[in-house]
Amino acid sequence: GGVRIGPPIGGVSGASRADNVSLTNSVLEDGGHIFSMGCGVLAQAVSNTTVSHNTIRHFSYTGISLGWTWNYEPTSNGDNEVSYNEISEIGLGLLL
Repeated sequence: GGVRIGPPIGGVSGASRADNVSLTNSVLEDGGHIFSMGCGVLAQAVSNTTVSHNTIRHFSYTGISLGWTWNYEPTSNGDNEVSYNEISEIGLGLLL
């Protein structure tokens, strides 16, 4: 993958989340060679986070995944902005 923001859990506690993160004006490209399910940006357990004005291209799976969790429990995700990103050439490979 490209960039991971936040811990791999979706708890409601403020201590187990990333807060006030900004990923802007970046180029993320050509991912998914080692882990085909790698995202350009994976943001889990985040709040007040901005992913904006980035170029994300050529990933085997997807461009941006925000707030993803394994269960249906409440999460600490909220007040996030994803805007003005250029995403292309995704879904290029088989998920193994």
